[in-house]
Amino acid sequence: MDDPVVRDTVIATAHGIAERFGVAVQAISTDSNSITVTLAIDKLAAIGFMAELRRLTNAWYEKKFKEGPLWGVAHHDDDHPWDGFE
Repeated sequence: MDDPVVRDTVIATAHGIAERFGVAVQAISTDSNSITVTLAIDKLAAIGFMAELRRLTNAWYEKKFKEGPLWGVAHHDDDHPWDGFE
């Protein structure tokens, strides 16, 4: 997010998603590796919004820079089997 092109694209994408779904963006802030978006919607809808932002910006970043994903790889509990259980 330190790269102005990346930061501006992520912010523009957030605004585009909000406009497409009629969601009010109250605030957006970024730091070197994250974005915070304050929305006038409930928590579940906000999770969906951020999932869509992640999906779209990861796809854009991987295509544009031939590397990625922008937001890293998610780790799930089932990726790490519990010791002692059979």
